[in-house]
Formats: sequence, structure tokens, C-alpha cells
Amino acid sequence: MAKEKVVVNGATLLCDKGATGTLVVLPTRKCSAGSQKTGVVSDTAWPATVSIAGTCSILSGPCAAVFPSNWSPGSTKGKCEGTALLKSGDTLACSVGGSVSVTNPGQTKVDVE
Repeated sequence: MAKEKVVVNGATLLCDKGATGTLVVLPTRKCSAGSQKTGVVSDTAWPATVSIAGTCSILSGPCAAVFPSNWSPGSTKGKCEGTALLKSGDTLACSVGGSVSVTNPGQTKVDVE
């Protein structure tokens, strides 16, 4: 399995329906990669942890993201507080019809499978 980067606070996100944003990891998280708190697959609350905004091509207006499930597939080996780490290749499905991906994981030194 190929290694990917651990996604951290401040990572850049992009929805394939037009909106952009950042991952916001709560400061209470106990795990870090470098000097930033690590993201986990359950970081899906909009706009608290998935701070994404802009025009949604499906809605023909502002993004109104709803994420019914976790980021997928998540790390098979790395965990933080019992939850799989978020990897640079993971995606997050939106119930409106879009898919959010990570365009910049926020750090380049820590890999994960």
C-alpha cells in the first residue's frame, strides 16, 4: 500500500462542485504531525471542522454541505485517540452530490498508510 501524507490543521480542501476551504482540527486533539494537530476520519462537521465555502454548481448558489459519513478510506495503520488518521488521498462525500478532497495536506514530512 502506498504511503500518503497525514492531513493536519489548516490543510486545503476542494469540492468537485466548486467550493474550497480548510480543515480545522480542534485544539484539544492530542496527536500532532510536526507542529500541527492531526486530522481524523471523523472530522466532518461543517463548518466547524470542514470549513468549506463558495458556490456549489449543483445548488447554483452557496455551498450548503452535509457530510453523512466519515472521510474514506482513512489510514489502515495510523490512529489518533482510537480513530483512523486522515490521509492526503481520502475523500469526503457530500449529500448534495459533491466529493471533497485534500489538495494540500498542510505538512510534508509525516507519512501514513
